[in-house]
Amino acid sequence: MGHHEAESAEDRTRRHQLQAQAREKELEAQAKALKQEGQSQLRDWKARQAAEADTGLEDNDPRTQKEDDHRAPVGDTEAMDTTSRGVNGPAREAGTARGAGDLAGQLGELARTMQGENNFEATLATMVHAALQLIPGAVDASISVAQARRTVRCHAPSSDLPATVDQLQEKYGQGPCLDAAYEEKIVRVPDFRAEDRWPAFAPAALKAGAKSMLAFQLYTNGEDLGALNVYGADFHTFDAEAEEIGSLVAAHAAVAFADAQQIKHLNEALATRDLIGQAKGILMERFKITAQQAFVVLTTVSSGTNFKLREVAEQLATTGTLPDAKP
Repeated sequence: MGHHEAESAEDRTRRHQLQAQAREKELEAQAKALKQEGQSQLRDWKARQAAEADTGLEDNDPRTQKEDDHRAPVGDTEAMDTTSRGVNGPAREAGTARGAGDLAGQLGELARTMQGENNFEATLATMVHAALQLIPGAVDASISVAQARRTVRCHAPSSDLPATVDQLQEKYGQGPCLDAAYEEKIVRVPDFRAEDRWPAFAPAALKAGAKSMLAFQLYTNGEDLGALNVYGADFHTFDAEAEEIGSLVAAHAAVAFADAQQIKHLNEALATRDLIGQAKGILMERFKITAQQAFVVLTTVSSGTNFKLREVAEQLATTGTLPDAKP
């Protein structure tokens, strides 16, 4: 009987390991797809900015200006306005083109920085900092991790506002972060005063201080989902440019998020294995039993008390006692 129980417990452990490996593979595939999407968006962005810059340079061609001078008298108001637009227009467009180049460089630096992080929370903090630096109009940001629409955890909030908003989303089971995580890739909230998609959440968020917001999907893994959220200082803060840049930042962040989660899960698995090993050693010494028998004891206590195996092992390793059943 003991041998059968030991085999059953080991089978369960193996099944959990296989499920974890399958989740990691799914995360890797999603990260790869998001990375490709982000690279494609960045290429499109740079191409559009370069095309606009080229158009502006053509307008500023000296030959074109000379032809305009010959066609209209110097005192002609319309001709003067056209020349003025020709001089000022390219300068603005060139600045935008340089901005696109700067953005590409900053995104590259962001990717390198996040790759260098080996701590889950530090990686999320880097994402939030990058969002505030790169997305026009963003004054607050955070990462939301939602589980089955029941719990919403706020990570690396830049102030109290993002944490409060996530608490409200968890309370009401609705909101932009949940929609971005579960249903859409991007959710824009131009004005919380006029928002009617979340009748319970929106007024509460407005009262808490939220005025405008963007939420970007980071990853999906079954019912565990994540979103990058940015908040504006005023109503109608974010435009199409902010949304596009935010999408690029989110694509890079999604890759780092998946990597950070994988590392976190591996570290947790190693820690759990060590705890179980310590707990087995205590039982083997205390009751003069084998390692297999000690493992059966731990799994039996786990199923009988509704505590996870890791929790049972941790309590035994730290206090020397086994937990009682949960009330």
